[in-house]
Amino acid sequence: MPTLTRLIIILALISACIYGLMLVLVKTVSPVTSEIVVRVPAHKMMQQPRDTAPASPAPAATPYSDGEPEAEDAE
Repeated sequence: MPTLTRLIIILALISACIYGLMLVLVKTVSPVTSEIVVRVPAHKMMQQPRDTAPASPAPAATPYSDGEPEAEDAE
């Protein structure tokens, strides 16, 4: 059991050090903000014509669930 306790304590110390380093980085480093301009060509702004015809009709629903026809009543 002492080995497990030692492992947990070592992992907790490593986690605390990493957390502390992240906290120091957050407090000391400030991001540099700048304006970004991206030029988009006019031909990319125009919409492409859409196809108005439907692509293909949906397949008809089959009345069979497993591929076998259902037995019909013969009278």
